[in-house]
Amino acid sequence: MDDDDEWCLPVASAVSQPPVASAVSQPPSLPRGNSAAALESPCEKGCLTQEEFCRLKLKWEGKLFIDPSQTSLGTWLSGRTQNGRFLVFCSVCARLKDSKDGRSRSTAWATGFQPTVRSFHLTHVQRHSSTCKVHKQAVKDYLKALGLQSEGPEDESCFLNREQFHAAVQKTWDGCRKGHSFRSLADDDVGSKSRAGRLVEVMGCACLAEEQEFLRDSDVLALYQDVRAGMLCIRYSAVSLDSQLCRHGVLGICHNAGTKSLDLVEAMDKVIGSFCTLDCDSGDMDHELRQHICEHAEFLQADGASDEQLTMRFAEQDLLTNVRLLDRDPTHAARRLLRNAWRADPYLESVLDQYITSPESMTALIQYSADLKHLFEVAVLSDDNAPFSVRNLGWAAHRFDSMTRPLSRFIVLFDSIWACGIDVWNKRKGTRPGERAHSFLSESSAESLLQLAMLADWSAETLDLVRFFDRETFDSASVAETLTQFKHRLDTLFVQREVLQCPGHTTHIIALLRAKEKTAVLKHGVLKVLGGPDSIPLDLIDRCIARMCNWVKLVYARIAAEFPNHDLVNSMSVFNLGDSLEAAEQTGNYADTMKKARQESLLRLSQAFGVAVDGPNQQELFRQYMNLRRNALHLLRTGKAASNAEAWRLARSKLKDKRLSHHPTHLIDVVLCRYQCLNGFTTSGVEQSFSTFVRTLGDYRMHMQPSLQEHLLRVVLAAESCMSKGFKAICEQIWTLRFHEFRKPIKDRFRREPSASSNAKTETSWQNQRRSALRAAAASSSVRAEEDVLQDAAGVGRHFWQPGHNEEMKVLENLAKDARLEAYARNHLLQTEIGDDGEALCQDLQARQSKRKKQEDEHRRAFEKMRRLAKRPAMVVDASVYLHLGNAQHALDDMASAMTRQNFTLSEESEVLSSDYHVVARLDAAPVQARLAAALCGTALCNMMYITSSGKDGTCIANKRALSTQRRIWISEPFLLEKPAEADLLLQAISINGSNWRVVPEQTWLHHALNGGPMKFLALVSTEEKESDYKDIRNAMTFDSFLSWIGDIDAVRCAHGAANR
Repeated sequence: MDDDDEWCLPVASAVSQPPVASAVSQPPSLPRGNSAAALESPCEKGCLTQEEFCRLKLKWEGKLFIDPSQTSLGTWLSGRTQNGRFLVFCSVCARLKDSKDGRSRSTAWATGFQPTVRSFHLTHVQRHSSTCKVHKQAVKDYLKALGLQSEGPEDESCFLNREQFHAAVQKTWDGCRKGHSFRSLADDDVGSKSRAGRLVEVMGCACLAEEQEFLRDSDVLALYQDVRAGMLCIRYSAVSLDSQLCRHGVLGICHNAGTKSLDLVEAMDKVIGSFCTLDCDSGDMDHELRQHICEHAEFLQADGASDEQLTMRFAEQDLLTNVRLLDRDPTHAARRLLRNAWRADPYLESVLDQYITSPESMTALIQYSADLKHLFEVAVLSDDNAPFSVRNLGWAAHRFDSMTRPLSRFIVLFDSIWACGIDVWNKRKGTRPGERAHSFLSESSAESLLQLAMLADWSAETLDLVRFFDRETFDSASVAETLTQFKHRLDTLFVQREVLQCPGHTTHIIALLRAKEKTAVLKHGVLKVLGGPDSIPLDLIDRCIARMCNWVKLVYARIAAEFPNHDLVNSMSVFNLGDSLEAAEQTGNYADTMKKARQESLLRLSQAFGVAVDGPNQQELFRQYMNLRRNALHLLRTGKAASNAEAWRLARSKLKDKRLSHHPTHLIDVVLCRYQCLNGFTTSGVEQSFSTFVRTLGDYRMHMQPSLQEHLLRVVLAAESCMSKGFKAICEQIWTLRFHEFRKPIKDRFRREPSASSNAKTETSWQNQRRSALRAAAASSSVRAEEDVLQDAAGVGRHFWQPGHNEEMKVLENLAKDARLEAYARNHLLQTEIGDDGEALCQDLQARQSKRKKQEDEHRRAFEKMRRLAKRPAMVVDASVYLHLGNAQHALDDMASAMTRQNFTLSEESEVLSSDYHVVARLDAAPVQARLAAALCGTALCNMMYITSSGKDGTCIANKRALSTQRRIWISEPFLLEKPAEADLLLQAISINGSNWRVVPEQTWLHHALNGGPMKFLALVSTEEKESDYKDIRNAMTFDSFLSWIGDIDAVRCAHGAANR
């Protein structure tokens, strides 16, 4: 290697080159780019020598060609000695350190750097040619200058082709949906964890693009929202009128959405705006798509909390323009069937508290102690009669639905729990666990256990109903039938007393208690005996059944209130094609009854969705429905359709292929489209999205950018059918726009595959057996009329009816009344359902709207006040300033430039009350004159820095105007002598225009003060008078107490950092 100062390029003599000697003489710049060799700081010891470089260059020359297709050009790796140091550089990049537009493109490889022996490896050197965009551009420009062109394709060893890219997308997609981290996805196909994150971002953008396109073509939207830990998540279901295809997805998430209802409405607006903006484009919002979503969102749903319902009403007023239904989540309503009925009966609540919910219960004792949990596990394994084995009772107090599992396990494994209680009492005497186990053993009784078993049977059935609603795939046409069968099983279990015959928790506990006596030795040698052949007499069973019959009445009433017949989702039963319903239609008068019910449901739906069904159109709607229904029923029975929704959609597409004049569907299409949209109408998908979000990210990945979190959530929650060739093509297009080429990693990566685990299903089998037995018992009897069920239940439980039941019934009556008013307001009630109550409904609706309007206005005022308090005060411009600084000349000098810049004026001594700002040296030692003027007139105290910086820095304490409040004040003569200046300033303030203060004589003030008058009447007295004559009269104040009392800080106008701002 020559030691001259010129950097030479191989085969460059044929072209003129720009001088580069000036660039060589410059000191090496800081290393940039991703070259690991360039990251070493220059040093003498351990640095690469010229001899070692020449040896390595000769060895690597065949792998570092400028253009692999034209090896005669040689290698780009070069070196030189400068100022006694040997520098390594790229001969190609050295020519193009500056681009044509004048921007610097200099890198460490262009200016030269001094590597160490340890850092100078082939892999590090190869990265410069394979990853540096500046180097690639320099090679292109160099070949162009030579009149040459690269004859070979890009290096296949460094870049993935299309097939490899699609394979990486598929692997990342599968890994993310299985919960794998970015680090675990890093391998030879995907690359580093950072590259996996970029792939997730690209796939999230591709999912967003597909969803945007679908919503752009949709005609009906339903939105579901929920808030957890300050994060708002909104999901949607959308349907197109032409295709009748329904799609569910995530509209978006908003971190730190706030807690106020109007905050959540603004967060909803942000989510919609973010959804309508594609990140990989310019970032501009698609206003047409945003307007389309706001206009076509017809259904809104949240849980039953009052603040959530208020948020939906605000969204309807301020954001969404065509809402037809504001609904409460049916899953939460199904949960309330279980929870609220328990609370109404003191005995049922005490039984649950004794065995399950109390922190002192045996369930909590076993669940939250590792040692006692092990004792329970051993007891279960030692019990030969246990139907299944578990390690704990599965109790989680924060999840209400989890009560079903501990209830079931407590009853089924009661022998093991009893044995565990005896062990704890014997081994832990004198400790808290021992005392709790003793309470369990001593307080257990046959009646409470039998009642608990009946609660377990009913809880398991209610959980099945919750699970029906707790998915976004439930069929809204099956809701009415599901509720009917649910009530029928309730009637079968308790009113018809099948709970004593069907295999389940009740029969199991009866068998356990009657099989043998369970004994325990308690304190002082007292023997506790539980069970025995005669332990469960008939009157005990009657009492337990009676309490459950009262529960039946409450549940029936709540179902009528939460799921009324006039509900639109219930009316979707007109599209139910169930086999049981079709079989029942073949009998006698039932066909006429069903025909009438269908006509009413269709009329309600068409009325709610704006379909004109007056006169002939009503018959035409029903004719179109029956024509389409026959085809859908055929498709479902022949197995060509798997569900109601699919059968109706395929039947419609079949009719659309024929001549429309013979098979019109324009009327039924409007209703059918809403039916498809209301399938899965629940916020459970939102809560599951929250759970997926937490499970996917975890605490260790919460540092992700919110945008990447949302992209990952879209990938995890997307339907499996989204992964297609078209989707991969979109990913490829977005990747090309964002990241250009996709590189292979240089190093191989290895990761261990997670081991598969099998789950035991013994408990599930037991529950399935219980469920099948009850279904068979219910199927053996016909569904009874609701009036008959309630009459029989009332007769059985009348002696155990409690005041709590009456209170619950009143609550349900009000809930049903509100639901009817809401349906009347939205035109969901038929004229036959209104009847003669039209005028009363109108009056009740007006009263409710007036009450809601008042509530909404109060909320808006509170929200505006909160926003006003959070605003930064305005800059000091066009204001009058009074200086309380004495003869400080430097202060006047500082004010000169500020006066010109901000256009404010200095007040004279006579204008102290009219000044906007009182400048003091220290706010904690402000002159009395400044404090009194600011408090009376509502002006501000500040320092000089606040004025000269236009309010950007410094401190400012503003006051509310005390003179705006009506006051009557008497000033005593001794006070005038004690504080003449302050009294004179106060009298001047009282006399200015706009003051609501008046001076009154002593007799007037004394009359109100002695009679306990309000603080509207004040007196200013001297210190001596206060201590002697007016010691017990709070209306009489000294000057110091008066100044503190009228001083009311206005936080809105204070500077940040002052007055708790």
